[in-house]
Amino acid sequence: MQAVRPYLRWLLVIFWFIPVLVLADKGGPSPAGLAWADSQHVDFKWIPLSGTVLNSTSTNHDTVYAVTLPFTFYFYDQPFTTLYVSTNGYITFHNYGVSSFPGNDNLVRTGQPDSLIAAFWDNLKFVATSQIYSDVRGTAPFRQAVIGYQDMKVNGGGTVTFEIILYESTNIIKFQYLLGALPSPDERGKSATIGIRFSNLTVSDSLLYSFNQQVLSDSFAILFYPSAALTATTTLNPTAVSAGQVAQKFRLKVNSITAAVTSLSRMANADVVRIKNPFNNVISIVDTIQVDGISYFFINRTTPPTPDEYTVFPTIATWSYDAVTDSLFLRFPPLAVRDSVQVSFRVDIPNNLGGQNFNIHTFTRVDVANAALNSAAFTVSTGAVDHYSITPANDTTVTANTTIAFTVTALDEFGNPVANNDSLLLSATSANVIFLPSSKKAFFRGGTTASFTVRDTVAENFTVVAVNADDNTLRINSGVVTVTPEVANRFTILSSTGPITVGTDRTLRVKLTDVYGNAISGSNVTFQRVSGGNGNFSGSVSATVATDAGGIAEATYTASTLISFVGDTLQVSSGAVVDTIILPLVAGAVASYEFSPGTAQTTTAGVGVTFTLTARDV
Repeated sequence: MQAVRPYLRWLLVIFWFIPVLVLADKGGPSPAGLAWADSQHVDFKWIPLSGTVLNSTSTNHDTVYAVTLPFTFYFYDQPFTTLYVSTNGYITFHNYGVSSFPGNDNLVRTGQPDSLIAAFWDNLKFVATSQIYSDVRGTAPFRQAVIGYQDMKVNGGGTVTFEIILYESTNIIKFQYLLGALPSPDERGKSATIGIRFSNLTVSDSLLYSFNQQVLSDSFAILFYPSAALTATTTLNPTAVSAGQVAQKFRLKVNSITAAVTSLSRMANADVVRIKNPFNNVISIVDTIQVDGISYFFINRTTPPTPDEYTVFPTIATWSYDAVTDSLFLRFPPLAVRDSVQVSFRVDIPNNLGGQNFNIHTFTRVDVANAALNSAAFTVSTGAVDHYSITPANDTTVTANTTIAFTVTALDEFGNPVANNDSLLLSATSANVIFLPSSKKAFFRGGTTASFTVRDTVAENFTVVAVNADDNTLRINSGVVTVTPEVANRFTILSSTGPITVGTDRTLRVKLTDVYGNAISGSNVTFQRVSGGNGNFSGSVSATVATDAGGIAEATYTASTLISFVGDTLQVSSGAVVDTIILPLVAGAVASYEFSPGTAQTTTAGVGVTFTLTARDV
């Protein structure tokens, strides 16, 4: 195997380290839970250096300047209002006098300075254009303390310009760098330490971004933040809403947002809240947004506030609704949320009754995996009684004396059943209808339905009416109930059953009814002579006809011609219903006489002849 040429070794070294540097976009957490993210995830927005020039009276390149902050900054939960700025690229909260610690280390937790925020800790020197600035930007409670280093000479030549930003309220720390287009290895941090260290009687922690590594570039930013699982609590108002409500307003508050760290609790830890909508519809209106009790101005769009926006308006937020995930997203400036977010929004409530939940994820864009997961429960219930439905609702046909069970259901505006304690007054369009209960009242008794029964023995049409006892505008009518007769039960003889003159005609009329007297129409009735002489129906011993709408059937009967038959007996039948008509026979008017004997007679003189004269009808 051939030896690798020296220049190839250098190429291999270069290609080995480049991917590592490119991918090093996040680091940590430290034992205390501090993490960093750089420009792959962090906005760069250079704050022009201005304010108090700390080195205006001294060009000693190993000097420390005391700076009084206009607000309290919490570093590892310890309050500080004074910081000490070293000419060697770091600040500390511990007054070491004139010691500026020009020699950097790898931030071992027991080293000094013991409270160290190192943006470019190296043995830096002054040149003619070097300046160290102390400035405060913004307005309370969103001010930034800016310590800026301009044109500080590095060991190997060249200069670096960078700034340390301490954020009021959120206690976040940010480094930013201006190194020019082609920074040298030393300008990129070849001999510098970048990171944070803190040590006191209870806490000993450090987080190294780089130690003597070429990792920086122009327009570069590093953000330090707490990285641990977030927890939170939620409150929701209202917790009970009516189904079908349009643009129902909810106020949701995510409270006590806390990272699982013991000494970084004062640092902000969130900038996104996602609210999962349990309904498949859009949250189209956001009314108000508050962060840590402060009202925010907000814009409807899918991207977070830009550096240009939150530099001018620190209390700006954006919101959008993602239809794919059915979620409302609230987005804030980086790590703007320290304790709570409150939002008022509106959503249409469908008819899905029962318990529902808004599922809430609270996190920061640089640490999504550690989101706080919460659920805010609410109940969708029915509204006030708006109208009734009745079952059966359609027109109904029953036979006489059949019991019909009716159920009235109380409904809200959107058709959901409503439990209530109302009562109903019952009536019908016919006085013949019999109600049960007989009081003609029905009661909901805390339920959603009221029930009653009706029956009618009269063949007729009627409807049932149910009216709320306290509000006569709440009413419901049943469909038309048609009562038909029961099965045929008896005949009523309508025509005369008195004596009939022999050989004469009489119209026989009967009415077929059920047990309740309702006429049976359309049924065949057979009239038949069962005894007597030669009586007939148009020459036949029987006749079959159908009852009319009144249940009446009639047939013309010709009586027998001989009174010797005494009477004609006729049977009337329809199915199993049978009755009998007896017509006594009587002679008609005298139409002729008959002599007896009627033949010529011979007799002796003086002897009488007896004749009988009989009067006969036709």
